[in-house]
Amino acid sequence: MQKKLTKIFLKKDSRNFVPMTVLCVGLVFLISACKVDKEVVLSSNVSFVDHKSIMLDNRHGIDIAPHDRIYYLVRHAEKDTSGTNPDLTPAGYERAHELARIFRSARIDEVYSTIYMRTLMTGDSISRSKGISMKPYEPKELKQFAERVKNIEDQKRFLIIGHSNTTPALANHIHGETVLEDFDEKDYDNLIVIVQGKDKESQLHQLKFNPQHNTTTEDE
Repeated sequence: MQKKLTKIFLKKDSRNFVPMTVLCVGLVFLISACKVDKEVVLSSNVSFVDHKSIMLDNRHGIDIAPHDRIYYLVRHAEKDTSGTNPDLTPAGYERAHELARIFRSARIDEVYSTIYMRTLMTGDSISRSKGISMKPYEPKELKQFAERVKNIEDQKRFLIIGHSNTTPALANHIHGETVLEDFDEKDYDNLIVIVQGKDKESQLHQLKFNPQHNTTTEDE
């Protein structure tokens, strides 16, 4: 039976291209022959995040360690189509509240947003729940912003809210390799997670979050 796999991107190393190719072929064989373990998950919808893991709605998860640097990147929620600086729609506010619920038990050190109503309102619930103020960043200076955030030494968990074109571009800069393209204008459910550790390569997980996928909670 075919399984839908979470998109996980590792930084490439040209020196190990041939060995990695052989390894990937072997992994494909093992995945087809064996049960899928927790590193290769069957669903990509995020249920909740806590201090130890990112749990998905099929009860699989992505382990995170205290010393890992983790970047959570999302596009703003559904927006009104009128005006030059539109607010969120009711569906957008529902998604923003869902984002706050997902991260209720998670460590978040900083919340960054562009200075637009739709991005600020997407991050408002979660910043209030964490008791931290959102910090602005310039969407036209993504490379510089990525380097600045990556060099912050006393913080390790970042939530960054952007747009359909800036969010994947910023994720590529933080990850160190271009693996994501612009999101479709109708796509609001991407939750990009980048995990970086001292002794591990940068991992980029392209996950999803939707209010209708609340099938697993912290209380279960």
